[in-house]
Amino acid sequence: MMIRILVVFILYINTVLSTDGKVRVCPPAPAVQCTSQGCEVFNCQGMWATSVAWPTSEPLLLRAVAHAVQNNQKIRVVSKHVHSVSKLVSGVISTGAHGSSFVGKGSGVYEYVVGMRIVVPASPSQGYAKIITLTEADEDLKAAKLALGTPGAISEITFALQPMFKRSVFVSVKDDYDLENEAESFLRDHTFGDIRWLPSHRKAVFLAIDRVPVDAAGDGCNSMLGNPTTVADIETSAYQIDSIQAEADVDAICNLIGNGTIQAAANGQGFLNDGKRFTGYPVVGFNHRMQTSGKCEQVPDQKDESCTPTRILDKNATTCSWDPRVHTASNFDVELRVPLSRFREAILDVKKIRDLNPQRMCDLDNIYIRSIKKSEVYLGPAEDQVTMELLTYRPREAGTPKWNEDVYEEIEQMVIDKHGGGLHWAKSGGYLFGGLVKRTVNLEGFLKVKERFDPKGVFSNDWTDGLFGIGGKGVEEFRDGCALDKMCKCREDRHCAPDKGFFCKPGSVWDYARVCRNIN
Repeated sequence: MMIRILVVFILYINTVLSTDGKVRVCPPAPAVQCTSQGCEVFNCQGMWATSVAWPTSEPLLLRAVAHAVQNNQKIRVVSKHVHSVSKLVSGVISTGAHGSSFVGKGSGVYEYVVGMRIVVPASPSQGYAKIITLTEADEDLKAAKLALGTPGAISEITFALQPMFKRSVFVSVKDDYDLENEAESFLRDHTFGDIRWLPSHRKAVFLAIDRVPVDAAGDGCNSMLGNPTTVADIETSAYQIDSIQAEADVDAICNLIGNGTIQAAANGQGFLNDGKRFTGYPVVGFNHRMQTSGKCEQVPDQKDESCTPTRILDKNATTCSWDPRVHTASNFDVELRVPLSRFREAILDVKKIRDLNPQRMCDLDNIYIRSIKKSEVYLGPAEDQVTMELLTYRPREAGTPKWNEDVYEEIEQMVIDKHGGGLHWAKSGGYLFGGLVKRTVNLEGFLKVKERFDPKGVFSNDWTDGLFGIGGKGVEEFRDGCALDKMCKCREDRHCAPDKGFFCKPGSVWDYARVCRNIN
């Protein structure tokens, strides 16, 4: 069975409630802001583009690409909200988004793409843009479906579908003393199993998630993410996190993150047995209801003066926790990818760092462990991998280090450099991306297709050129404080924050690491 998806820009709006109980609707802050000087594109992290087109059909997309090519402009294709929390399907496959599975084709969404239509640059005689159609019979599909947006603009995707099924979820909390030996068998034994590791608490939350028949009893759903939250609650939580991180209040951090993760497991991990409440494990429900969540953007089309493009005036209004008009928590989201053959040793190394001072790892007490099967896609993994996602606090002010800066810097460098690991292409990584494309299935083959589709690099930029090593470019930038923003691996003290007591030092466990450590 196949389904065709035409990629368009979808408008989303948020539901808010006023103090008088009436429903208010607050559109997201506009990602595009224009003046007489031109347009700029913003997301919650700031401005990063200068002109905009909004094609809503393939002919309009073809026209937009042709206009850019004719006028020697660069192009980047983005979603309506200019971030990846609200998914646009072309971005999902282009960046290697995945779930967790070693079964069948594995967990990469791109593995299930069997056809694409892509708008690419063309000669003046061809109208400056043309459409390329790819099927499974075309070897080029292996390059196009995971390409970071560089060969062209995707206008249509064909997926191979599977018959509907249900998922069964059973969550348990265990000691992590044998995690390095248990993890692989657990991930292989359960169709979609994943693990949340709490190293400082010496615990792990095992999510045994399996495929079950559609006639299995249960009508459960997933309410883990994306539910409307009041502006007041979002900001109160964010200010609390800012405060305890600034004060390096390890007791508060350990309680907030680690205990919160354990409590979530006891309360259903966001799963609801009947769509309304959690009554116990296992939770069973249809795949689409168990795998997706979120309601904060699903509202009728209305407007309200309490929501401006830059502010939400009513603190009792509800919105998405990632709304850029709200003071939300700031994070680095790094997904490390460890070759399965090196995963055991990587876990043991992280435990060595943990054992030096467990409390210094409290804000890493939700390491998200999942599985990805080796691929034939050119920029896909060349061998089975286990991912370790680290969501760490990011200070809001530039040049401000974290109190435990050195801990996660050493973990990242060990996984990447010592254990031959990789990164999720669409998450934080900075300088760590350097050279990683050489560990993919077929970099040379990918670059040949990219050159053929877009010989002048219309869909490329300095970052992607550095990522692919084109023209001798790289992704590492050296300046004062560069290590704090993941733009460099420190070589000198000035790359850290010597004025704040942070100096460039060797790792605590791995001597080859270079980390910013507070020597006070």
